[in-house]
Amino acid sequence: MKNFYLVTAAVLIILMLTLPLLSLAPEKTDTPLVTPPPVEVSDQITVLNSKTGQTEKMDMRDYLFGVVAAEISLSSEPETIKAQSVAAYTYALYKTEKNKKEKYDITTDSSVDQAYLTKAEISEKWGDKAAEYEKKLNDCLNATEGIYISYDNKPIFAAYHAISSGKTESCETVWGNKLPYLVETESMGDLLSPDYLTEQKISVDDFKAAFSEICTLPQNAAEFIGKITRSSSGGVKTIAVGNKTLTGGEFRKALKLRSANFDVRLSDNTFVFTVRGYGHGVGMSQCGAEYMAKQGSTFSEILAWYYKGCALKTK
Repeated sequence: MKNFYLVTAAVLIILMLTLPLLSLAPEKTDTPLVTPPPVEVSDQITVLNSKTGQTEKMDMRDYLFGVVAAEISLSSEPETIKAQSVAAYTYALYKTEKNKKEKYDITTDSSVDQAYLTKAEISEKWGDKAAEYEKKLNDCLNATEGIYISYDNKPIFAAYHAISSGKTESCETVWGNKLPYLVETESMGDLLSPDYLTEQKISVDDFKAAFSEICTLPQNAAEFIGKITRSSSGGVKTIAVGNKTLTGGEFRKALKLRSANFDVRLSDNTFVFTVRGYGHGVGMSQCGAEYMAKQGSTFSEILAWYYKGCALKTK
């Protein structure tokens, strides 16, 4: 009888630990993406190095290697890396089409486009894992070569970010541009990230300096921030600062907050921000993608979850 109680207690403990995690897993999409086989491509892309101001024409494969190495940890699950590779390729195709009249296709400025690392920078970042990670990334790029995300037979604006607030933001909320495939999407696995919730403190003087050329602030610091409106994901849509109403993105940029999903309080002449997630919050959450991959989702299932109504195609 004693053994019976011990076994029962053990089962209950296991259930208590696993059920909360299972409840965070997204449901499988009703229309999983059909994954085409990879195809060899010979695309080239002209990249503007934002640090040097110089442009360089390179093979798309070399560019994607530098982007994925910069944008995601190679300790991630292979399906996460594959999803990131497809999103990065799709974004590159989208910008190449958009910038046809420019002298370059895309920049290395992560605040504008995608991050990018040179081979030397990658080697320094990976250290003694370089050989292992190089093979892993090449395997993922081989498995997804030539595959991109399409809507209406065109490469999509494949936005992605690090960590959502538990629900991604719509493109319309963040950038004012309504796109049917970039809508609010549950991403509850992000809540498990140790970096999901952070705190940032900004002194009243630093706050004044940040907004000195943007708006006029009142004398009383308690009145610096006024009405706040939020999206259904919880992100700040608009926020009154002094005599101006800013978007959440504008406010976040001014103070260099990790995201526009935050609460704020004034304490001892300091603004204390409690911030959820990291990044603009639109499109694929890299943290959410990793959670899905660990639960057994394929890269195509991950992409179908975050980019609604799209298809996977090859050139």
